[in-house]
Parts: sequence; structure tokens; C-alpha cells
Amino acid sequence: MQELSKRKRQTYLEAEFPHLWDSIEKFVNGKTDYDEKSMAKILGKNWKDVVDDLISIGLFARGTRRGKTYYWVPFLYRHGLDLTQGKA
Repeated sequence: MQELSKRKRQTYLEAEFPHLWDSIEKFVNGKTDYDEKSMAKILGKNWKDVVDDLISIGLFARGTRRGKTYYWVPFLYRHGLDLTQGKA
């Protein structure tokens, strides 16, 4: 799984979405789970549009927990982005 994750980073995320790479790179060496506040802090003013793009390419999934929206990185990308389990 680790090798597949690294390969997906190179051949899919970096190669297919260079226009999103600046945003994706902000999560390298980060955590696996984010709330809206942490996403806004990391991505800036237009964070909702960026998150929608990252969800559309499969880098993030969105869910609701106790009435609050949260985002997580699927297992497929965790090793490739050197993520640590937990919340940002």
C-alpha cells in the first residue's frame, strides 16, 4: 500500500493536477483529519472552492460529525503525502 500511495502521488496528483499542487503540497507531512477552521487556516480565503476541487479529485472526503463538517484524506494517499494519523 505504501508504494502504491507514493506512485499515486507522483503519477496522479502531481502529474494530472499541477494546477492544484500548490494547495495539495500544504498538506504534505500534515495530519489526516481536518475541520473547517483548520482548512481555512491552511488554504486561505477561498478555501471552500479549493476543498471542493480536492474532494472532486479524491484527495479528501467530507463528512459530518456531531453537526460539524470535517474532512479526511483517504488511506490511498496517506503514505504518499507522509501524513500522520490525527486531527489538525
